[in-house]
Amino acid sequence: MKKITAFLLFICLTAASSTFGQHILKSSTLYEGEVFTTDYIFIRSEAKSLEKDWKTYLSKTGSVSDDKDLLTVKVNSSDISRDLDKIISYIVDHKEFSAVHVILLDDNNRSLNVNQINPEALERLLFDFYDLAYYNEELRMANTDLELAEKLHDNAEKSKSRAERALASNLKSQEKYGKKLSQSPEKLAEIIHDKNEVYQQILQRDVNATDSTETDPDDLDKEFSKQEKKIIKTRNLEEKNADRLIKAEKEFEGLTDDLIAARVELGKATQVLESKKVVIQDLKKK
Repeated sequence: MKKITAFLLFICLTAASSTFGQHILKSSTLYEGEVFTTDYIFIRSEAKSLEKDWKTYLSKTGSVSDDKDLLTVKVNSSDISRDLDKIISYIVDHKEFSAVHVILLDDNNRSLNVNQINPEALERLLFDFYDLAYYNEELRMANTDLELAEKLHDNAEKSKSRAERALASNLKSQEKYGKKLSQSPEKLAEIIHDKNEVYQQILQRDVNATDSTETDPDDLDKEFSKQEKKIIKTRNLEEKNADRLIKAEKEFEGLTDDLIAARVELGKATQVLESKKVVIQDLKKK
């Protein structure tokens, strides 16, 4: 921050309570090359998270202008002091903590002295924002927690969908292989019938070997061999389909267990998600 270079010269510190309560601190600071008095509090939050909330909060006091990291509030009226004309404010980021500063100025751009300030009103200004910032931080963290629960729920939903698809695919496979096996005897019988017809033609060919009008012997032999190969192929395919059906039937039980487990996990994830939603609802009621 170019306009303000804070050097903390603590004038007074309120004694810490046993609960480590919040306090308003007072020190000197440089603003536009001059020394002014700043009142400030520490808040356990990042500056980026506070800046927008602080600007909105200050707008209740007067019109706010924003110059980079510096806020200037033209005060309409305030219980802090009848001499208060303007508030200069900025937030300093200290990693885990942020310091929210206010410089209280009169209409001559001079810092108000202690005797001009109503301490209770100043406390309300800063402590009410402290409570608001703490609440907003809780709400942000609760929303982050909700996002994690939503991801957990989405993953559980995807796992259930995958298990359902796997089980449906298994059932289709069983149906397909079962249907092929049921059709296999008829198909095999048809091929054997065709083979026997060719065989009968071969026998007839041998009887009438001298008849030149008979079918070419080579063609009959080729057709007979073709039917033999069909029978072998059909029987091999039948064995494969039987093996595939057995495998699908064995896998069915495991896939069913997977689906049941996925549904249980989805139920748990749904319970977690709903509880996170309730947390946010309860926070918003405060």
